[in-house]
Amino acid sequence: MSQYWREKRAREKAERDQAVASVLIDIPSSVSIEIGAACNRRCPWCPQSGELRRKPGFLPDELFRKVIDDLAAVGYAGSVAFHNYNEPLLDPRLVEFVAHARSKLPKSCLYLHTNGDMLTVDLWNKLRRAGLTKIHVNQYDGRITRHIKDIAAQLSDDDKKAFGVRKFRQTLVCNRAGLVKTAAKVPVSKRCRR
Repeated sequence: MSQYWREKRAREKAERDQAVASVLIDIPSSVSIEIGAACNRRCPWCPQSGELRRKPGFLPDELFRKVIDDLAAVGYAGSVAFHNYNEPLLDPRLVEFVAHARSKLPKSCLYLHTNGDMLTVDLWNKLRRAGLTKIHVNQYDGRITRHIKDIAAQLSDDDKKAFGVRKFRQTLVCNRAGLVKTAAKVPVSKRCRR
């Protein structure tokens, strides 16, 4: 058998093995990587504002790269978020992390949620060039700030599609699973069903 056919068979076997592995491994469709444990705000519903507040710090580079590399090894194509209970724009490595994730996970949706306080047009452009798919700017003061309006006004039509802005009134925002005591009482009319 010629070298060409041996290589072709090996490629086909590798593709079959990967297809079987993806069926056998329960791969999530979304992964959140909290790259830091810091936030510049103290929203009353967030664990970062109360007794559950963690010491500020950043996820080790090696751990971030391992997570991304492990996802790439199983052919991950779901979404990857760079936030949880933190402000991802506080991490100076964010652009580098997005670029690494994009290089390893070319089919994934890479996104983040931010309060937008640290966002600039320059940072937005760097994140987009690095491979960020979209950003959600959450404004918790009940209005969209002039700062965010100015940034949005400078974006291309294409970038505007990837730049989401939402405004919330703090009294209407709830926390995950009741982690934080809040003044707002939300009546439960129905139990959750699976």
